[in-house]
Amino acid sequence: MQSSKTQTRIGWGLFLAGWTPLTGLTVVLLQGGGLSWLDAFLAGFPIGILFAFLAQSTGYLCRALPLAETGRTRLLATLLLGALITSAFWLLLGRGWLQVVHRWYDEPELFQSYSNQLPTLFVVGVAFYLLSVAIQYLAQAFEKSQEAERRALKLELLARQAELKALQFQINPHFLFNSLNSISALTRSDAAGARRMCLLLARFFRRSLSFGAQEKISLGRELELIRDYLDIEEIRFSTLQTEFDVQPQAEQCLVPSLLLQPLVENAVKHGITRLAEGGLMRLQAAVQSGRLSIRIDNPMDPELPVRAGTGLGLKTVEKRLENHYPQQAAFRILKQGGVFRVELSLPADLPEEASAQAEALSDLAEAKG
Repeated sequence: MQSSKTQTRIGWGLFLAGWTPLTGLTVVLLQGGGLSWLDAFLAGFPIGILFAFLAQSTGYLCRALPLAETGRTRLLATLLLGALITSAFWLLLGRGWLQVVHRWYDEPELFQSYSNQLPTLFVVGVAFYLLSVAIQYLAQAFEKSQEAERRALKLELLARQAELKALQFQINPHFLFNSLNSISALTRSDAAGARRMCLLLARFFRRSLSFGAQEKISLGRELELIRDYLDIEEIRFSTLQTEFDVQPQAEQCLVPSLLLQPLVENAVKHGITRLAEGGLMRLQAAVQSGRLSIRIDNPMDPELPVRAGTGLGLKTVEKRLENHYPQQAAFRILKQGGVFRVELSLPADLPEEASAQAEALSDLAEAKG
């Protein structure tokens, strides 16, 4: 509330300061008509400020007569008529003010000086009125430009979100079909395994739909979904092994929903399942200095050709990081010998309670140290 009042006062101050040239010119003209500087100021300054308030009517007039929709003849005639009427009314009010001043301060030359400068003041009033009109049209054009820019940014954001959603749904769509084929094969040899896989698949997609509808979820919930996915893949590929090393504090951090799922799918599909001996997928996450660091490692065969579609999940994750954390997140891909590594670093977005607990533990650790 206090800030709003301060902004209002500043706005009025700037408004009145903008009309200082007119008030100064009015004072100069009255002084040139035979008044002392003090008398000219007492009479002319309020008259100049009075015109500033009268000129506010130009805002309503300019909104009623948009430049792009009003004929030139009608526009010029209306604006000129408005300038003439406003200037004449201003001078009439100015004379009324002089009568008030005259009651307080007996100056015989006051009305004479004002009358001598009436033609000049009238022309000045018309000129300043038209100048006010020009400023109003410029302000309206600026507002429209700002509004158009805001709409464009909003549309760009919506388009980006739609693109990311589309990319999300494109990631590894064959996973469902391969899982169903595996279930079909298991029904002949391992009915219990097929039933377990059906339950895991149902839970995986239920969680996917639930988590995908949210903008952010905790890393712990994201890992629950990843474990469901890996449990399914471990049934399909017995050589797949997994290892998680995640700090409890890291599990509480909020991350964009389904952020890591494409990375894990990429590690399994394009890395481990292409190796005859399989391998270990390792996921690590830790919080340090206000940053959440996540690393996913998987073995790979650098000699194998790249599959079609490789990189879609990685690009999706990178785009989502740019969208959620502009200039604040880091995304790196490293290939070292037979290891494929993805590293993410983003701000540690902890809920308030978790953040308070983390600070308390940090203070305790420092005290013990």
